[in-house]
Amino acid sequence: MKEVFIGGRGFGLYYLWHAITPGTKWNDPENDIVISPGPLAGNTQYAGSGKSLVVTLSPLTDIPIDCNVGGYFGR
Repeated sequence: MKEVFIGGRGFGLYYLWHAITPGTKWNDPENDIVISPGPLAGNTQYAGSGKSLVVTLSPLTDIPIDCNVGGYFGR
């Protein structure tokens, strides 16, 4: 899993893939909101290491979307 799905987006998509079915819509209870930090989370030596990705199904298109959040949220 770690070789194929790298980073916060990859981990989030991996967990969302296993949480939903092909028929899942954005407003179904089984639609998870996955918040995943990147592999360097908490390491202050690298810029952007405090970022996390939020992954879920889009209410507009019913396909996976992601949103990048930064700052101290991911640490």
